[in-house]
Formats: sequence, C-alpha cells, structure tokens
Amino acid sequence: MLAAALVCFLAQAAPAQPAPGWNLTILSELSRESWSFHFENPSSYDTAELVPHFFEQKYDTGNVWMGARIGHPAWASRGELTLAVTPQRTRRTDDFDTFFRPDGNVIVTGTTGNASLRSWRIAERFVVGRWRSVTVGFEYGYRRHRARYHDGDGITTTTRPPSVAHRVVTTRETTVFELHEPAWAVRAAPRAPGGRIDAAFDVTPLALARLTVDLPDKYPGRRLVFHARVSTIAGRIGYTRERRGWTWRVGVRAGRSISWKQAEQLDARALSLEVGLMPR
Repeated sequence: MLAAALVCFLAQAAPAQPAPGWNLTILSELSRESWSFHFENPSSYDTAELVPHFFEQKYDTGNVWMGARIGHPAWASRGELTLAVTPQRTRRTDDFDTFFRPDGNVIVTGTTGNASLRSWRIAERFVVGRWRSVTVGFEYGYRRHRARYHDGDGITTTTRPPSVAHRVVTTRETTVFELHEPAWAVRAAPRAPGGRIDAAFDVTPLALARLTVDLPDKYPGRRLVFHARVSTIAGRIGYTRERRGWTWRVGVRAGRSISWKQAEQLDARALSLEVGLMPR
C-alpha cells in the first residue's frame, strides 16, 4: 500500500515530459556472488519407509558479467532494458543430503567439488512516476545459472556408529537455477561536482526461485524441480561523468534474498563493481 501511494504521488507530481530517445551503455561487472539452496522433503536411505530429510546445494557464482543497458521511450514515459552474460567458469559447488533415521542415526552424504558454470540475465524497467531527480519504476528481472558438475569428492558421515567415508563421484549431474524478480525500483540522480551521483534501491516483495536437478545416471528421463518463494533487496550507488564525448559510470551494487519458509530456502548474496561506457 505504501509503495502504491508513493507511485501515485510521484505520478501526479511529475510534470508531463516527452520521453527521451534511445541510448546504449556498454556494461562490465565484476561480481562476488553465492547461491545456497535448502529444501526439506521426506526421503529414504536404506529404509523401507520415508524419513525426515533435507538437502542443501551451495554455489560460488562469482564471475565477470558483460552486457548492455538500452534506454528507450515507453509510451509517454521511459524504459530501460538490461542484458548481460558471463563466460563459462569453473566454480566451487557442494551438494549434500541429510537423513534422520528412526534408530537415531543421522546420515549426511553428498559431493563437494567443482562445476562448469554459465549465467545470463535480462531485466526491463519502466518509469511510472517522477519527482525532481527521483523516479519510481517497476522492473521485471530474470536470471538463469547452469552448472555442470565435475567428478567430485563424495563424503558420507554417520552418527551411529560415528564414521566418515570418501569416494570419487563420477555420476553426471546438471543443475539450472533461476530467479524471477518483479521489483519496485526507486532511482535518484542528483548533480555532483564534475558529474552526477546516482543511487538506486530495489525491493521485490515476492520473487520465485526454481532449482532443476538433472541426474541422468540415477533418474533417467526424470528431472527434479524445487521452488522457493523469497523476497529480495538490492542497493546501488554510482558516479557518472562526461569526458571527451563519452559518458563514464562506475558503481557498486549489493543485494541479497530473504526466504519465506524454513522448508524451502534460497540464500543469494551479491556484491559487484560495475563500469559503464556510453557515447554522448
């Protein structure tokens, strides 16, 4: 309700302005990111009946993003389309299951190692209200990460009796994790000496994360799909300056997710440095 009221206020306060033309900004972003999933569901481990169980997967998704931001007219307002991809990189991954057997034995089994990871994302933002140097917009973002596991170190631990066993895991595994983010986006761009400071704050009350696991050697022809409802927040601050016919921008962005349920969680964290270049 508060966000809706703010949008209405800014929309009424904004003077009618013709939408600016098209512009293109080339982006490069160095990111430190991690995604961690936790899902609970009954399963079995050498038992006839289902027992309490959860599994966790953790990914280091830090990479270098390359892309573009395209500003464009949107009816009487303004739109902004962002596209970015990463090269394929080898990153650390963990995939462990925990089983609680009726006899009190807790079994943790899984794999730690590396995976080949490639990612891309797309986002479209529309300005819906403006007041001086502040704009409020609605943004829909989608991002997709694909990880192909390498051979890893398989580890199984038990509590009754206490034991630890290692093995080499060669089972093929590919995962795809996606995030849909419909967000309210507030931007401010006051002038600063020699250029302009821009700040942004995005909040998504309800985002949908989806994890798809493909284990063709273990479950041929079947894919395991899990969903988690989360909220996300992100903040960004940058500095823009025009020089020799070009507009340069450097900025820092941080964000994270907040899970709704204990039984279905996504913990996504990001900190990145972004550099943009746009011809004047």
